[in-house]
Amino acid sequence: MKKVPDIDIYPPEARFTIRASFDCVITKVLVSAGTEVKKGQPLYVRGPRRTEDILLNISSHVPSKESKVEYLMIHKILLMNRRSHVGIFSMEDVPVDHRQQLEDDSPMLWGLGNEEDDFLKKFENFRKFDCVRGISDHFFSTESSALNQQSKEWADMVRKDWMILEKYLPETIFVRVDESRMDLLRAVIIGPQGTTYRDGLFFFDLCLPSNYPASPPRVHYHSGGFCIHPKLYKCGKVDMRLPKTTSGQETMWVPGTSNILDLLVSIQNQIFTINPMYNDLTYSVMRGSPYGKLYSSCYNENTIIKSLKTMVNVMNKPPKSFEDFVVGHFRNCVRNVMVTCNRKAYSVMFKDDLALCRKLLVAAFNKIGAKVPEEFLT
Repeated sequence: MKKVPDIDIYPPEARFTIRASFDCVITKVLVSAGTEVKKGQPLYVRGPRRTEDILLNISSHVPSKESKVEYLMIHKILLMNRRSHVGIFSMEDVPVDHRQQLEDDSPMLWGLGNEEDDFLKKFENFRKFDCVRGISDHFFSTESSALNQQSKEWADMVRKDWMILEKYLPETIFVRVDESRMDLLRAVIIGPQGTTYRDGLFFFDLCLPSNYPASPPRVHYHSGGFCIHPKLYKCGKVDMRLPKTTSGQETMWVPGTSNILDLLVSIQNQIFTINPMYNDLTYSVMRGSPYGKLYSSCYNENTIIKSLKTMVNVMNKPPKSFEDFVVGHFRNCVRNVMVTCNRKAYSVMFKDDLALCRKLLVAAFNKIGAKVPEEFLT
């Protein structure tokens, strides 16, 4: 017997007996994975190491008005998933350590000084592409350099990619390369407007392999422990596969054809989207369905909270070579970020999460000398 909110489900062989504690029309239920079902019944399956359930149609009758009972049941399941330690809906991430932050209100202006003119000059002069001397905190810095195994042709190809980056990088992507190690790069992508990633800064460390561009760069995302997207893992892994389409399996890298600019733009366009949940290979089949919309809405709420916490982490410890940019960016968009924190919340949990993020962000903004408008301090 599997307990579902207010409903007991008994699966003897391939048939179900449902006992409800109230009058309702049941069109979909959750049953244990592995239960024998008729061909064509499964609608959706979660992957391994998650709560393995299958969502099934058990009635051909769909009421003219969407069943409120169904939505309440699914919403309860989504809330349970938020408390899980695994799965893309999990909110059990590494918490932001804000104890010291809230105790120390002194500004921490990384190299910008206290003069507004100095701040504006450094931020406005921050180039989209540049070479720097060493990136000591680069994820791949301790690994042996590909330069030891490469020919002059490989180095020329990398320099050609640098020229492409310098000339064609969009306004929302900034790159720094290590002049002492041509195989190492660091990029930051600004969260696109109109998405749950709006105004965030998302950092990626890249390492070019010895057989580049036949093989893609190794990519590490600075997650801070937050899984903000199905393709960006807590450990920093970046999954370049995309859900299958009518054209087949898509990927963000085409061997021998793609370059670094193509990859960064693909990450921006394919990952930081309006409805990121559908990039999960499991949930992509729910696109366009009422249940997909409900799941996606809940996932977007989770992503907003994780993105806001990521902003706090970035401000508290900006990656090397981007200190000035981090401070300048968040000084400029402090109002937009606080507007996000004060958005309307339809659930108590989301409202409480936003309230915590608001407190963390105000403290982080104070540290970098960003002026939070008085209207958001009351």
